[in-house]
Amino acid sequence: IRFGWAIDIVDGDQGLWAAVGASKGSNPAQANAGAVYLYRKKAGSWAFQQKLNAPITSLDLQRFGSSISLDFDTSVSTYTLAVGAPFQVDDGGPAQGGAVFVYQLDSGGQFQLIDSNCGSPETPCGGTLFPPPGEVIQEGDEFGSDVSIRGGRLLVGAPYMDDGSEAFSGRAFVFERAELQGDGSYNWVFRAALGDPDNGPDAEFGFGVG
Repeated sequence: IRFGWAIDIVDGDQGLWAAVGASKGSNPAQANAGAVYLYRKKAGSWAFQQKLNAPITSLDLQRFGSSISLDFDTSVSTYTLAVGAPFQVDDGGPAQGGAVFVYQLDSGGQFQLIDSNCGSPETPCGGTLFPPPGEVIQEGDEFGSDVSIRGGRLLVGAPYMDDGSEAFSGRAFVFERAELQGDGSYNWVFRAALGDPDNGPDAEFGFGVG
C-alpha cells in the first residue's frame, strides 16, 4: 500500500500530530486509491486516530496521499492538512490532471474535509483544489505531486503541466486561507500561478515545493 510514501508531523495546542500517506492504500470505494493515516501523541505514546480515504472516485487511480503537508497556524489556532492526489481524473468534473484535498481538525479531534462552496464548479476553493480556469489542464499534469502549507498559504506543484508552448515545463500554484465559514472551517482560494522563468521544456517546475 506504500505506507510511509509521504509523511509530516506538527505540534500545536492539541499536541503532536503525524500524518502518513499510503498512496496505494485500500479504499472501500476504489481499490488502491490511496489513504492517509493520522496519529496523535498522548501521555508520551503515539496512538492511531483516524484514516482518511480518497474523498471522491477517479477515472484513474488518484494516488491520494502521494504528498502531505500538515500545519498548525497559531494566528487562528487551527490544524490544517493538505493531501495531494496527483492522478485524480474526475468523471466530467474540473480536476482532470490531479487534485489537492484540504482538511481541518474539528473540536472533536477529527480531520474533516473542508466544504467547497464555490460560485462555480470550475472554481477551486474550500477543500477541493485543482488548477483554476484558464490553465491548460490534462491528464498527467500531476497537480498535487508535492504540497506545502505554512500559516495561511498553500503551495502546490504540477511538474508535468504544459504552459501552452513547452511540454512538461511545470507550474506551481499558490492558495490562501480566506474567510471563516459557517461550520467553523476556513475557505481556501486560488491566488497565483507560478512558472519557470526560463520557460524550458521538461523543466518539471514544481516537482518539489516547500
